[in-house]
Amino acid sequence: MSILLFFLLLFVAVSQIREVESEARRSAAEVEKLQNQMSKVKNLSESEIQKAIEGAKKEKKIERLQEKVSNLQREVSGLDSLIQIRERYSDDEFDELVREASRNINRQQKINRLTERLEEAQSALDSTQNVLGDYRAQSINLTRRLREAGQGYPPCWADEEGNPQYMYTVQLLGDSLAVRPNWPNSREGDLKEVDGASTLAGRKVSRGRFAELAGPVLEWSKRQDPECRHFVVIEDSERTTKEEFKDELLLVERFFYKYIER
Repeated sequence: MSILLFFLLLFVAVSQIREVESEARRSAAEVEKLQNQMSKVKNLSESEIQKAIEGAKKEKKIERLQEKVSNLQREVSGLDSLIQIRERYSDDEFDELVREASRNINRQQKINRLTERLEEAQSALDSTQNVLGDYRAQSINLTRRLREAGQGYPPCWADEEGNPQYMYTVQLLGDSLAVRPNWPNSREGDLKEVDGASTLAGRKVSRGRFAELAGPVLEWSKRQDPECRHFVVIEDSERTTKEEFKDELLLVERFFYKYIER
C-alpha cells in the first residue's frame, strides 16, 4: 500500500513539473518575441519611427471615418424606409400621414408640458401642506398656552396680527341683556356660517332667552378645528347692581370670551 501511494505521489509531482516546464518555455518564447520587437525598434531611424507614428494616427482616423460611415449608413437606411413608405401612398395620403405625425408630436409636447406643470403643482401642494402643518402645530401650541393662562381657546375670528375680532357688544341691564352687532364688515359672510349668530344680534332678551339663543353659537365654536371661542364687548348700565352685573357676566362667560369696557 505504501509503495502504491509513493508511485501515485511521484506521478503527480512529475505532471506538475512538466506543466511548469511547459509554462516556462511559453514565457521564454514571449520574452524572445518582445526582445526581437524591441531590437527592431532600436534599429529604426527617426524617420521610420515617425512614419510608424503617422501610420498609427491614420489607423485611428480610419476607425473614426468607419464609425461615421456606419452612422451615415444607418441614416440612409432610415431614409430608404421612409422612401419605401412614401412610395406606398398617394401624395394626399402621405401628406395626411405627415400631418398626423406632426399632431402626435404636438400632443406629446403638450403632455410633457402638462406633466411638468403637474409636478410643479404637486411640489407647491406639498409645500402648502407643510405650511398648514406648521400652522396647525402653532395653533395647538397657542391653545395650550392660552389654557395655561386661563383663557382656554383661541379666538374664532382674529385680525392679521392675531388680535380678537368681536362678534357682539352685550350690555348688562340687570334683568335682561341687550345684544348689538359689533363684528367688522369683513366678517359679514363669516357670520352667516355661525349657527344662530344672526338670530341673537339686535335683541334685548331675558337671561334665559339669552342662554337659549347663544347656545348654537357656542356649539358651532366647539365643532371647529381647533376649537375656538367668539369674543364680545361687555357694557355696564347705571341701573345694574354689582350682584346683577356679576350674575349676568357669568352668564355671558358661559358662551363667549369677554372684553369689559371701563
